[in-house]
Amino acid sequence: MNFLAHYYLLPYKEKHDMAFGNLLPDLMRGFSKVYNQELQHRKDLHSHEIFQGIEFHLKSDSLFHKHIFFERYCKRIKSSIEERELPQERSYVVAHILLELMMDRYLLLKEDALAEKFYQSLRVAQEENILNKLHYELNLKNSSKINLIFKGFIENEYGYRLRENSGIIEALEQILGKRLGINFKSKNWELLIDSFQGNLEESLPSFFNELTNALKNAT
Repeated sequence: MNFLAHYYLLPYKEKHDMAFGNLLPDLMRGFSKVYNQELQHRKDLHSHEIFQGIEFHLKSDSLFHKHIFFERYCKRIKSSIEERELPQERSYVVAHILLELMMDRYLLLKEDALAEKFYQSLRVAQEENILNKLHYELNLKNSSKINLIFKGFIENEYGYRLRENSGIIEALEQILGKRLGINFKSKNWELLIDSFQGNLEESLPSFFNELTNALKNAT
């Protein structure tokens, strides 16, 4: 899932360090390597809110990727890419990312205050010196780099731009465009996004309820 859906599912939104930890796996490319090498086996961190946020993120992602909703919509979007004769390089990966971005747009449009609360929570975490916590409490080797990326993420507030097709296209360009050599600015990509939006709006409420209950049962 993308970052806003992860925040939506987080049960302790008032815990700012946990909100930061919940973002962290999506914030930094290659974070799974950092987690595996520096954090996963440290029992002293189990009560640390940043670590708890990371664990919640990983748990919710695991449940999401195993859910029939994820598989069904990825296949549908992939088929639509082929039917519209759009570039098919790694089309399942494109469908995966596009689905997650559209889920965030749904939340932006349906939950007016969600993004504002999300960014405000992250600002509080930053003001409470997240760099020191990363460096001295989690002992992460690249804590300064993570903090720099985090600062840019807050200042950019790109999540708000996902309300529009142009914002989703921009995100696809940044995440996949150069890597796959695909130009997502074709009008046909916007038409594809529009073709799925209505159906997603009908399906997502029950899906989020199911995932919320599954996460409760998993804790």
